[in-house]
Amino acid sequence: GKLDKDDLLYLYARYKQATVGPCDTPKPSFYQLQEKSKWQAWTDLADMDHDEASIQYINRLDQLEPEWRGKEAKDPTSGWTSVSVPEAEDDLDEAEKTIFDRVKEG
Repeated sequence: GKLDKDDLLYLYARYKQATVGPCDTPKPSFYQLQEKSKWQAWTDLADMDHDEASIQYINRLDQLEPEWRGKEAKDPTSGWTSVSVPEAEDDLDEAEKTIFDRVKEG
């Protein structure tokens, strides 16, 4: 189904926290409403650990779309809301794997 604004902001913030870390972009201008909402959601996570952000992201995805695991991602141009997740490299050592790599492995 279609995600509401709060769910999208929740997922966006945790994705950014997991992949970039604490917010490193300047606060958008007051008239940039969407950008400011995204910035605030990310900034609110402060120094949350990237693993915790990843776990929260996956848990929310499990709540919103319980059957997402094992499904092939649809083409985002077909009307489906796509949430980006980094692709795991095939030749990573166990110590180099992130939670995203482990989720992909099942």
